[in-house]
Parts: sequence; C-alpha cells; structure tokens
Amino acid sequence: MTWRIRLVANSDFNRMTWKNGLGTSWEIARGDRPSGVASWRLSIAEIGADAPFSIFPNIERHLTVIEGNGIVLTSPLAGETTLCRFQSLRFAGEDPIRAHAISGPTRDLNLMVDRRDWEFTTSLERAAGHFSADVQAMAFIAVCLDGEASLADGEVFPVGSALIAERDDICDEPLPAVDTRDGAIVFRASIRPHAAVS
Repeated sequence: MTWRIRLVANSDFNRMTWKNGLGTSWEIARGDRPSGVASWRLSIAEIGADAPFSIFPNIERHLTVIEGNGIVLTSPLAGETTLCRFQSLRFAGEDPIRAHAISGPTRDLNLMVDRRDWEFTTSLERAAGHFSADVQAMAFIAVCLDGEASLADGEVFPVGSALIAERDDICDEPLPAVDTRDGAIVFRASIRPHAAVS
C-alpha cells in the first residue's frame, strides 16, 4: 500500500467554529473512523479574547503558538503556563483550560489525537536539513511556518501550506521526506497506532 501524498494551501483549509462556539479554527487535515468521527485532527485556532477551550474526552492535544505575542493557559490542575511564539504544550483534552491572548490575537497549531487508537510525535525543525516520517507512522504532516521547504523530488511548498501523507498499512515504500533550507521553520507530526509504540 503506497503513501497518499498531497499539498494543501492555506486558502484550502476548512474554516470551522469551535466545539463550544467561542472561537474559530481552520482544519488542515483529519483522519476519520468509519463512522465519520475524527480520530485525529490538525487545525489552526485563532484566539483573540479570553475563552475556555472545548472539552474533548479521550483526546491528547498538542498546541504550538505560530503567530502573535503568545498565550497564557490556565488550568486548575496544572496552574498557569505562558507560551511564546513557537513554544508548545501537550495536555489532555479533558483538562479544563482557559486561554488568554497576550497583547493581541494569536494563532496556534492544534493537534488532537484519540489516545485510545494513536500515539504521536512532533517537532519544530528550525535548521537546514532532511527529515521524514517515523517508520511506523500511518500519517505524516509537515506545515511550513517560515522560509522554504520542499519535497524530496524538489517540489516547493510555500509558507502557510501543509504536506499531508497517509497510508493504510505498513509497507516498504520510502517514507515521505521534507528538505529545508536555512531560515526555514517547519512543524512536523507523525501519527502511529498504539501497537507501534515501543
């Protein structure tokens, strides 16, 4: 089974209202169960005013600030956490968290993964280099946040766009890979079944 690879421009991201109706997000990619319910999802959320995050049972979340002056996240469980641009936090979707944008609106990459089915790894690549999906990944996502990134065949994907690669079975096909130049900043995530976690 081969990888299904596509590039998605930011103009093609799907605008949606938050589950609690208090904010806006732009869906980049998702993986659905046969029922149509998402088992993983990557989106960009805009936070312009104090607001509570939606509650998502069984979901593991990873948030990265990509625009703005940062946010303060407050939880009765973990206290207060301040995230500046390109800083991240992983937390449980059940946690009651309230967000406060620092000195103006912010945009944040938000990865949500159903922990009953999946595990994930993320990184922020900030130097020239070559990187690929985890060996056991069933989905691989790379979002170009600054500079220039390209596929292994040389096709460039511009700032704000995303590479989405998915497969249905582990196979011997080469892993999707991305090349970056000096000055590039690329968020990447590999999503893999729990059984593949060592």
